Amino acid sequence: MLGMNLKELIGFAYDVESYRVSAQGSSVSKPFDVIAKIPDDVAKLPNTERWQRIHVLTQSLLSSRFHLTLRRESKEMPVYTLALDPAGCKLPQKGLDPGDEVVFVDRRPGHLSAQDMPMSELLGILTRELGHPVLDRTGIKRVFDITLDWAPEAPGTQGASGAGENSADAPDNRPTLFTAVKDQLGLRLQAGKSPIEVIEVDHAEEPSEN
Repeated sequence: MLGMNLKELIGFAYDVESYRVSAQGSSVSKPFDVIAKIPDDVAKLPNTERWQRIHVLTQSLLSSRFHLTLRRESKEMPVYTLALDPAGCKLPQKGLDPGDEVVFVDRRPGHLSAQDMPMSELLGILTRELGHPVLDRTGIKRVFDITLDWAPEAPGTQGASGAGENSADAPDNRPTLFTAVKDQLGLRLQAGKSPIEVIEVDHAEEPSEN
């Protein structure tokens, strides 16, 4: 893990988005390089179980090196909810989520095409694009094929005020993400607030070099 700050390292170790990690101090934004060897028995585990163990091992590593003191609490945060548009959903739903990795056909700024995508993966992409949590209110449990084109913006510029929902199309004639989700997927993004579990860093020390 190269060039990652403490919030990003904690987010990886506890498998949460970085916006759910609250930390202050000089070591929070400083980049670190972490190079560690995965034990042979862990490396041989199935993919899902292997990553679960890697997360736990990283927690132990950070606790040892940064002397972290953490706690979990609930905070009300700006969020978006993703729901079915009254005009009807346009996602071609397939079988139940088999638990396999999604097959990305093409993923670049302002474009997404993929096969067998679960809703959890789409929520993660929308969260990264909007800079705020996106909560699932669609009720969709099956995987789907998806193609989505929009005018990308810097994370967080939309805010969670709902302003982006009615904003005009971008100068390059591609629609905003809000419009694209509605017109191309038959879904609707709505702004609001909701309690979100966050990790509070009470204490962290500057680690010594190896």
